[in-house]
Amino acid sequence: MTPDEYKAKLRHAIRELDANREAETLRITFDLMAQVKNRIQTSGTDYTGAMFPPYTPSYAKSGRVKMGYQIRYVDFTRQGRLWASIFPIADKKTEAVVGFSVRPRDSENQDKLNGQFAKRGNILLPSKDEIGVAQEANNRRVQKHLRQIGL
Repeated sequence: MTPDEYKAKLRHAIRELDANREAETLRITFDLMAQVKNRIQTSGTDYTGAMFPPYTPSYAKSGRVKMGYQIRYVDFTRQGRLWASIFPIADKKTEAVVGFSVRPRDSENQDKLNGQFAKRGNILLPSKDEIGVAQEANNRRVQKHLRQIGL
């Protein structure tokens, strides 16, 4: 491949990556959301690895045990509506940046989440490891695309 052919392929790759960056950013956000949800629902830990403060004894007894839900750790799952409502929403797009916020799509679940933020902090934050997994997955996608066009 001549230097001019290489430059042309590289310019083409940059244009394609730029054209797909919003979709790729959305995919990365979904990857992170899935990891966060899985961590919380299976371990009850926050982004630092610390356990969330436990359910209050009265809520654990009347709102969870009585209905057959686990109480070993806080999983923010009862009927599943909170997690089902959380979705990435595009909120920033410039020439250099595509940004998404992760939040509920409705006010009822936003109120629930706000209550949890007050008690337990931002439960939606990904851990460093989760961010690393998402970054690595994105790097593999970019490398695969570059290999497909011969770079």
